[in-house]
Amino acid sequence: MAIEINILDEGEFGIIPESKTTQIVKNILSDYKVDTALINLIYVNDKDIHEINKEFLDHDYPTDVITFVLDEDEKEAEIIIGVETALENSKEYNATHESELLRLAAHGVLHLLGHDDHSDEDRAAMHELENKYLGTVNEQ
Repeated sequence: MAIEINILDEGEFGIIPESKTTQIVKNILSDYKVDTALINLIYVNDKDIHEINKEFLDHDYPTDVITFVLDEDEKEAEIIIGVETALENSKEYNATHESELLRLAAHGVLHLLGHDDHSDEDRAAMHELENKYLGTVNEQ
């Protein structure tokens, strides 16, 4: 199996930057020398991500991204992105909707590759990597 990236707009938002999302994911995987992966990016509304967050992580609120690593060795994951929360975040961070959605896709893939964001230091390192990869996709 090669790299397979599936983008599912479950909320039918119609604003998912599919080609740029695919490119950013491929750029990250390439840098990490990953040549086999199955990544499903699933874009949902706040109600759905809230239910997922509560059921699987015991967090009773909507969030912007959750990564489920299905097989670490095979680099298989489902990355759930809460589009409504992402759009709110884009306003708060003065970012475009597209860049925030791309950042969350990158964030989810970085989790799959072993990055964590539990400490301030880890969050800063992940944010730096997200910015790096956002730059690679916007240049093309």
